[in-house]
Amino acid sequence: MKAPPLGLFCLWMPEGRYPLESRFGGCFKKRLEKNGIIVVASFVSPYLDSREFARSQATNFVEVYMKSSVGACENRDDQGHYLKARQGEFSYFPGVDVDYEKRNNPEIVVDIDETTPDQAAEQIVEYLRRHVINDG
Repeated sequence: MKAPPLGLFCLWMPEGRYPLESRFGGCFKKRLEKNGIIVVASFVSPYLDSREFARSQATNFVEVYMKSSVGACENRDDQGHYLKARQGEFSYFPGVDVDYEKRNNPEIVVDIDETTPDQAAEQIVEYLRRHVINDG
């Protein structure tokens, strides 16, 4: 089984347990936050400890758990990544050969199998308005 192409899924390999994407994103967010910038970042982070690392780098960290079944993810996969993972072309692929480590209490849970993209966006923005954004 070979690792996926650089920039796709090879960053999820469990060695070190802090995927490069999460480390870089967490540190970059910290720098932007110091300058008063609210950062919204999206990561596929199957490992709980990598998300905890990103959380430790931020003053305001809001974890959004985009809850979905693997089957629904596969149905939405128009690039064939799940198929390639199931055929052994990709290793360490979340939902196929790496479990997603769930957090007990993310700040926001969006059930994307039951929610439209507009509803999901509104749910997230409303949380940010109430808990993060200072309008005053």
